[in-house]
Amino acid sequence: MDLNEATHIINSRIEENEWLDYKQEWHQNRIELVRDILSFANTVHSRDCYLIFGVVDKTIEVIGTREDSNKKNTQQVADLLAHQQLSGDPPKIKVETFEINGEEVDVLTVFNYLNVPLFLYSKRSYQGKEIQPGQVFTRVSDTNTPINETASDSVLEMLFKKRFRLDQTIYERYRYVMEQLDDWTYVDEESKLLYNFDPNFYIEIKPLDSEEEASRIHDGDYYGWLVKSGLEWNIRNYNVVTAMYGKHKILDFSYLFNFDRG
Repeated sequence: MDLNEATHIINSRIEENEWLDYKQEWHQNRIELVRDILSFANTVHSRDCYLIFGVVDKTIEVIGTREDSNKKNTQQVADLLAHQQLSGDPPKIKVETFEINGEEVDVLTVFNYLNVPLFLYSKRSYQGKEIQPGQVFTRVSDTNTPINETASDSVLEMLFKKRFRLDQTIYERYRYVMEQLDDWTYVDEESKLLYNFDPNFYIEIKPLDSEEEASRIHDGDYYGWLVKSGLEWNIRNYNVVTAMYGKHKILDFSYLFNFDRG
């Protein structure tokens, strides 16, 4: 988030929703801060979320955090998350301070997180508040899961769909699997790259005929994700490359470097 976006959200009086939460002040109890961050990490949508401190949630009045003794910076929040026994890597976060309407306003961004659901492996407690192992917090509309409850079955189903990209189009899923360079295997007898975790994803690599060879595009126009040293395969001279899902052609890259094992 930048100053213009933060100012727009506040001055346009955008109400709390599934990606936005106003806080009058920073949390006095660190367990509550962890819960709020986990609630934003475990959202079923795919956008970044914001905790904005120094703003009254009902009136969206800016009161600032200049005198807030509990305010934290990025490193302090990251350290807090690193000391929790989380089921996966901590979500990426960032704390920024902006001057809006003459007051300091802190924005904690919880970047979109895919390996959901994220939860604690062991109980954590502080000053009468506690989080149980396996408890999943999420955010529905403008409300976080209460600290003594867990996400519903229907939300958990949507979270697992997000984790495995089942809520994405086939083009978005292909974009994801093509980034997993180490998860592809070249099958010699079929002249194809096979995605190890779902054989419906495969990339056909066919040689050019003589006419196509004569009209091929200039050297240098290639897709970098197919070129990686250290693997058993790489792309060299030109070939026709087609991304398939089952019997369906999803993407046709036309001419790329010839496939060669080396």
